[in-house]
Amino acid sequence: LLAFESCFMGRTLALARVTDNPAYRQGLPATLDVDYVPFYDSSRPAESTAKSVATLKRHLARHPGDYAGMVFELMQGGGGFYPGEREFFIALMRIVKEAGAAVLIDEVQTFGRMTELFAFQHFGLDAYVDVVTIGKLSQVCATLIREEYRPGPGLISQTFTGSTSSIYASKVIVDTLLSGGYFGPAGKIFQLHAHFKKCLKAIEKRHPAWVSGPFGIGAMIALTVFDGNLETTKKFLHSLFEAGVMGFYAGMDPARVRFLIPVGVVSIEDIDNVSAIVEKTLAEVAATIE
Repeated sequence: LLAFESCFMGRTLALARVTDNPAYRQGLPATLDVDYVPFYDSSRPAESTAKSVATLKRHLARHPGDYAGMVFELMQGGGGFYPGEREFFIALMRIVKEAGAAVLIDEVQTFGRMTELFAFQHFGLDAYVDVVTIGKLSQVCATLIREEYRPGPGLISQTFTGSTSSIYASKVIVDTLLSGGYFGPAGKIFQLHAHFKKCLKAIEKRHPAWVSGPFGIGAMIALTVFDGNLETTKKFLHSLFEAGVMGFYAGMDPARVRFLIPVGVVSIEDIDNVSAIVEKTLAEVAATIE
């Protein structure tokens, strides 16, 4: 397989090999050969695209016909909430498909959290996608497969499905997202993102040494606290949790604080309350490190 540098794909035996973090593979047997391509750098769009294309072509030339496919995170989750860009993805996907390999999209974290139901729709990549995986917000995991990649009978069985109640819950969630005004430039997801971004930018303006950002798209928002040190970031997150707000860390250099907005239940007022807690917690942590 091919994948992006700094990607996170999962913790099964196979996907731990794809995840670009050796710590997550300790003690696990080798199952796949994986080569990596640099991810998009928004500060140097043309140069980073050219570098990634050159790296991809070099891998394909070195191992002709050996790759099953390339796994794409359209916005890196565990890597730090770094989004790619449509033309960057298209440049790579065209090369992958010309080589006879599949375009695999990991939407376990992005599904239902951008301006369209799928991130590949947000980026307008429908024509290039062969296999898509979803999970988390969908309540049950699922794999969507283009007809030519459909597995034969016996390869997938009931063992891999969720409970009937989970499947019904998933259907309700998807129906609600599609019919409830969540998507598009005027949708609830975009509105919540814009308001949270405005609040975090205001905090950054008041305390530029405490926070930078925000980053991300839609219901996936991240910021860097202080200097991005991992231990300081964890300290902030622990204090934030004690204050009533749940966040996670992502990335390594710098480490970032990431939020997954629960768009089905959150209001603008909730965003204001969370932002006030974030600023108060930043002040408390700053007092311990200054």
